[in-house]
Amino acid sequence: MSTENIPILTYLSITKHPDGNVALDKERLRFLRIKFAQSYQGNDLDDDHLRRQTIEQLFENLHIKKDVMSLDYVDLAMRERSDSDAEFEILEKFRGSVQYLEPITSPEKKKSKNPPSSLNQIDETKVKLVNDIICIIHKKSPQSEINDFISDFLFQQVQTSAQSKYVPLYDGSVYPLPHGTILDLFIRQQMIDRGTITFMRPRKQLSDIDADQTSKNTGRPSTQSLESFLRGICRIEDNGKFIEWFKALVEDENIHTYSHLTNLNQKEWDRIEKLPMNALKTIKFYVDREKQMVDERKTKKNMNSNQRKEASYSKAEIRANLHMIKLYFIRQLEDQDGIETLPKLDAYCVEKAFDEMREEGYEDDGLLDEMKLFFQPLTITDDGLTIESSLLIALNKEQLAEKRSLEDEITTLNDSLRNEENSLRQLNEQCDNAKEKRNQDYQQYKLDSSRNEN
Repeated sequence: MSTENIPILTYLSITKHPDGNVALDKERLRFLRIKFAQSYQGNDLDDDHLRRQTIEQLFENLHIKKDVMSLDYVDLAMRERSDSDAEFEILEKFRGSVQYLEPITSPEKKKSKNPPSSLNQIDETKVKLVNDIICIIHKKSPQSEINDFISDFLFQQVQTSAQSKYVPLYDGSVYPLPHGTILDLFIRQQMIDRGTITFMRPRKQLSDIDADQTSKNTGRPSTQSLESFLRGICRIEDNGKFIEWFKALVEDENIHTYSHLTNLNQKEWDRIEKLPMNALKTIKFYVDREKQMVDERKTKKNMNSNQRKEASYSKAEIRANLHMIKLYFIRQLEDQDGIETLPKLDAYCVEKAFDEMREEGYEDDGLLDEMKLFFQPLTITDDGLTIESSLLIALNKEQLAEKRSLEDEITTLNDSLRNEENSLRQLNEQCDNAKEKRNQDYQQYKLDSSRNEN
């Protein structure tokens, strides 16, 4: 009798209690890690291919369902050094997953080595859950590329839902956002990332999140010093976190100036451990915005970007801009089920861009095609380069069959060559015999002629 494979959540008995706590079977997790360690034999954990292969084999032995979610959970646990760390990461991933039947809550954070004082702790009794979210989409362009982006990407169904599949119309009416679409998952993930939002005074509602907000209605922090910059951010966000953030950056991270903060690269941002993720995202948002505004002032002093007509954008530019937005969405949702990776460049944009260059009069002496070849690898994802094992087996069989056919043909041709060589050898022997007989006849003729003359 065959045993039915079960999901990893069932195998580890991950359950959520009414009080909100999440627990799992620690003994089963420990057993899973022991079995993995025995099979992995101390190899490098950074070897993604070998690690995945070992996990898949482990799933077959333990009758665990080999789906994407189970593989991701176990892969996350196997990379941790201790059972407790593995347990923490699994529970964190479970808490951060999207659930439609419950209000959106913030994932629990890791316990800090230096816990905040009681003054900074959140009074859970005063926390109110956000259940209703209004999403407003301003579609300012009638171009088909924008319509395709909204219908084929934002409303793309990537997770199963009990709702019937549909795309809201652009008629000004209010529609429920379809569950399981990319836009739905993105909004929920953004709310999860924001976590518990605190204010220094009571608020009836949260402020709008509007992509067209300017410095006039959001405010800009002063960049005169690090202190004024952080103080300005905390004033705009109204979060009362200035002392905590300033102390973490200056005393713990040794960052003393605004210039130092703006010159941090991504790896240096990732190494900041004394600030929570939401704080880093908020600070980096204002840093990036200030840097962007400075760049715009340098390059567009006499041009207001909002005055540029959309008609001036080519189709390749529009598609390229939309592709960058897609990459941002996918990056934010990369750990969600059903989200597929995208190539860094849109293949259509690469092809169309070079066509537009030719149409604009650039001489094509073969250089454009060579340049296009340079960009083509960026239009393919790693998944697109992966060859299915069944295809490899079929290609191998086809290659072996072709090899046998060629070997048989070589044998036949060699036999034919040997026959031709034997025939040629016989003809050469006959020719030599004929020459020998001719010489003998000639000598006899000369001898007879000499006798007759005498």
